[in-house]
Amino acid sequence: MTEERIVYLLERLRNQELTEAERQELIGLSENNSEELLRIISGLMEKESFAAEPIDEMIMQAGIDSVVGIDKTRLADDERPAFIIKRSSFLNKTWFRYAAAILIIAGFGAYLWMSRSAKENAAPIVKATPDIEIDVAPGGDKAMITLADGSTIVLDSAANGALAQQGGARIVKHENGQIEYVYAGGQPGKIYYNTLSTPRGGQYRLTLPDGTQVWLNSASSITYPTAFIEDTRTVSITGEAYFEAAKAENQPFRVMVNDMTVEALGTHFNINSYADEISMNTTLLEGAVRVTKGRDKVVLKPGQQSRAFNNKQRLSVVKADIEQVIAWKNGAFHFENKNLKEAMREISRWYDLDIRYEGDTPDIEFGGEIGRDLNLSQVIKGLSVSGLHFRMENEKTLVVTR
Repeated sequence: MTEERIVYLLERLRNQELTEAERQELIGLSENNSEELLRIISGLMEKESFAAEPIDEMIMQAGIDSVVGIDKTRLADDERPAFIIKRSSFLNKTWFRYAAAILIIAGFGAYLWMSRSAKENAAPIVKATPDIEIDVAPGGDKAMITLADGSTIVLDSAANGALAQQGGARIVKHENGQIEYVYAGGQPGKIYYNTLSTPRGGQYRLTLPDGTQVWLNSASSITYPTAFIEDTRTVSITGEAYFEAAKAENQPFRVMVNDMTVEALGTHFNINSYADEISMNTTLLEGAVRVTKGRDKVVLKPGQQSRAFNNKQRLSVVKADIEQVIAWKNGAFHFENKNLKEAMREISRWYDLDIRYEGDTPDIEFGGEIGRDLNLSQVIKGLSVSGLHFRMENEKTLVVTR
């Protein structure tokens, strides 16, 4: 095939004018002539007329950021790749946008990595063949409310409208599935406590009686009063939750997490307190929070994260990767700089799976984003290019092997 034909097809791709036959032709090129194709793409990037914005839009519409992993034990430092196709950093390399677009056309079964050398030479495309036989659908809006009397309401199957009355508040489910506590008038009287909990594979959004917005991740819970009538607005959580706390200067908002307290006055923050993680992390996006653990106290500024390790009383403060922290709330897995077990714990919670490893666990570090709305097989297809193999042992156990 002539270079003129390849350029013609890439121009058609840029303008989103590919016919199905031309699309298949380009897929064949990406599979059989990847190095030549990428050489031409790189050359085209020298031309100002071949702007990248349409491909950016295509990538956004496709809704994927291919995620790959590389076994670090097999690579020298100068060979370790910038492994991913993602919006946040590598798409600003213009020619790489087009390489990404080719891969989107070819599907999840391929990935591209670049050397971190100054030349940024492209490596060949590698195909992934995951061993998934039983597919698993992604999680969704699933939760249950336990009322003060111990009765429960399964929210994902409950009809829209008023669900129950708790003291002076009505529990209302809106059309978008969100739960809100609406003040019904009169004196609050007795304080009732409710608990909203999500299973593995579930998430939910809640509006507390003071207007605070809460996003609850999978395998998490929040316990709260149905009316905030005390000096502080205090709730407790397990798992992970993102808060947009309503402002009330004379009534601080407090979150209790095991032996740690997070106090805020109208702010946006995320708390990750899963028992199987090595630390409880509080990340501040906006405003200010005070984190207390034992005798140790820290005040966070936006962009900072406090870490409370389970076996230590001291709190440490680090710069936060905000995009990574709130990716779950925005509908994505963000695996930047995460090792295999960290990534698999997230997958386990979202797809309601048990993870089992066969053999030694390799020292693999992943990167990039991939949507949480994809089936398990699509996510595994991205991860399997690391050389790992995956299989379903039964409907609830995912086995990871070398």
